[in-house]
Amino acid sequence: MQSWDEIVDELLTWCAQHDVPIFVHCSTGEFEAQKGYGAYQSDPEYWAQALEKHPDLCLCLRHAGEDDYWFGGTQYQSWGKKVASLCRKYPKVFCEVTTHSEMTKPDRQAWFADRLIEEIKNDPPVEGAETGYKFSLKLLYGTDWYLPDAAVRSEVLSKTEQVFLHPSLKEHYEDYFCGNAARYLNVAARLPHLSSSARLRPFDKY
Repeated sequence: MQSWDEIVDELLTWCAQHDVPIFVHCSTGEFEAQKGYGAYQSDPEYWAQALEKHPDLCLCLRHAGEDDYWFGGTQYQSWGKKVASLCRKYPKVFCEVTTHSEMTKPDRQAWFADRLIEEIKNDPPVEGAETGYKFSLKLLYGTDWYLPDAAVRSEVLSKTEQVFLHPSLKEHYEDYFCGNAARYLNVAARLPHLSSSARLRPFDKY
């Protein structure tokens, strides 16, 4: 009888072979089978181990590790840093930062902008297996469906747009709100009639 590890590994092998995108939670809370489960089971280090065996896996790590890294917390900053490093190391690893009510607070919005600028400065000038991949092409805008609360939803979007209209981030606006999601879903291959846009090129063109 197969163990759970063997079953999951078989699934990841199939997904990698067929270029099926995987979208998973990577934060300490939400959808916990029991209290504290997320903080243990969602650590991006587990995905680092899986990616060593499946380097071509198409994966998006939801919440980009943990809000602490992106909005100025302290306890789980290492998670966000680890996610950013995985995005740079593997060609098809992405992440997203969900629309977050923290964005409506000027100090948190500024922290997020500074963090992004810092991360993007670390991008290699030329991408490749030896030099690494650009984080600016790996971060997606996450709507999180109906969240946050409808009362602040439009404000969160507006504040997020403000971040990407900063002179240091403006050139990444289209990638963040559209292009990176299209790359993650490999729209160019799945919907070739939309591939005329240079921003929808398949992975092997990067």
